[in-house]
Amino acid sequence: MESAPKGRPEDDFSISNAEADGCREAQPDETASRISVGTKNVFSLPASDRTAMQFIEMTGQTLLRIVGRDGDEPTPEELEGVGVADGSIIRVNRQGDIEIRRRKNWDLVGGLLGDFETRIRDETGLEWIEE
Repeated sequence: MESAPKGRPEDDFSISNAEADGCREAQPDETASRISVGTKNVFSLPASDRTAMQFIEMTGQTLLRIVGRDGDEPTPEELEGVGVADGSIIRVNRQGDIEIRRRKNWDLVGGLLGDFETRIRDETGLEWIEE
């Protein structure tokens, strides 16, 4: 992955295409931090101008009941292998990305496919919230 040209270190970092949500090219009068997505330079705008991601949070135990029903998703054993336990704090976004809460950050550990939105709402009783 290519990184952005060096300027102020706090302004330059690289992200993957999957992490590019909320990014668009900045207008000349906007303050933004430069980031590189693959070979394309984009700018990360202030949080107030980003489209908020929506999540449903759950325990690892709930996630382990939801996954692996159609064979294309991570199995409970695979998720346990990356640290998902019954008491883990998990969040899933509308794109199906599964993230586990680590000590200082959220860590992407897999993804859901198919009609996961209905399965998550049925299993948790929760609706999507913005973060």
